[in-house]
Amino acid sequence: MKLIRIIPLFLLISCAGSSKYEIKGTLPDPKFNSEWVFLAPLTGGTAQTVDSVRVKKQSFSFRGRTEQPGVKVIRMRPIMRLEIQELLVIVEPGKIQVTLDSLSSVTGTPQNDALQSWKEFKAQTDRTLLMLQQMIDAATDDTVKTKLTSRRDQIVTDFNEYNRLFVKSNKGNALGDFVSKLTGQ
Repeated sequence: MKLIRIIPLFLLISCAGSSKYEIKGTLPDPKFNSEWVFLAPLTGGTAQTVDSVRVKKQSFSFRGRTEQPGVKVIRMRPIMRLEIQELLVIVEPGKIQVTLDSLSSVTGTPQNDALQSWKEFKAQTDRTLLMLQQMIDAATDDTVKTKLTSRRDQIVTDFNEYNRLFVKSNKGNALGDFVSKLTGQ
């Protein structure tokens, strides 16, 4: 009889801890020591919804609880953003590792791993599209322009399909909702 009472209590305690998150971050240079790092909502940040910590020994951490995973942004004060890229992060249960740098990154939990993968694929696609557009603009031969334009259009089509499948595979979670809104998928 006592065992029946203990099992629900154990389940309640183990589930209560599942909403904890920890974000550990590093920066590339000691010059960022004593700077502030902010964890903020994408829009509408207030004193109650923005968390902040000071960098010590090129590192920082945020800890908290979340009832529902959501997209937030990690950033530094505006002048620091010239060197340190802002970083989207999914605040979800687990240990999240971030690296703030000129190209910031996030890993450690399922949605953050997927977000980083999406970000890298999008960055590569953007670089390729920019290069192709520059080649199209510089081309003087109409046949070459047509081939390059066709290649560019195919890459856009492929990226749209990638986004559609990405949103579909992340349907109902914070990452899928974010990418859906961002890409119109």
